[in-house]
Amino acid sequence: MNVRGVDGYDSVIKSIEELKKRKVAVTIAYTVNPWNRREDYTHILGIVKRYAIGLRTVIYEDAKVFNVDFKGRVLCDIPDLMKNDLEQKFVLLYKKWLEGMKIPCMSIFDNTFIMPNGDVRLCHGSEVVLGNLSKELFDSIWTSKKTKRILKQHILCNKCYTYCHRKFDISILNILKFLPTFILEKLFKGDVKLIIDEIKRKESVPSR
Repeated sequence: MNVRGVDGYDSVIKSIEELKKRKVAVTIAYTVNPWNRREDYTHILGIVKRYAIGLRTVIYEDAKVFNVDFKGRVLCDIPDLMKNDLEQKFVLLYKKWLEGMKIPCMSIFDNTFIMPNGDVRLCHGSEVVLGNLSKELFDSIWTSKKTKRILKQHILCNKCYTYCHRKFDISILNILKFLPTFILEKLFKGDVKLIIDEIKRKESVPSR
């Protein structure tokens, strides 16, 4: 079995076993992509259970920064297999996002992306540069009027579904879901009501 196109499966298992011996908390990431199958995810769930480790379920993203050849979206047919409710919501909302749901990007107010050349970018999916670390301190860049303006302009960017950003956004809305919708819509804009309805929905995902 390949890991990111490389025959490194045995090395990954060995690493997990060594880390567990040292009592290190381990979490692995599984990326739903055009080349894996539902059975692959089932296999990973078996590993997670066997070694009592964490699992993050990521969705393939073709942002330029990842330098990938395949450009496109993927079909996620695994929600019914997922145990973590928030991770499941992340995967389920992906389909809604593909259909045009506008998810406010709050993660850009919490984290950023730094390139090897020192450029501080808005996020993984954007080439917008907030500043450069070779010219000024990070604090100066992050608290500048320019950055604040750019952040406000991009809260409804909605161009990517990168795990580190969208999972954060869904987590925030999940925490705040009990607030009146009109307050959330004023705070975040976008299709907040639709997103909250999806997060609150307790409807079981049909098994296959």
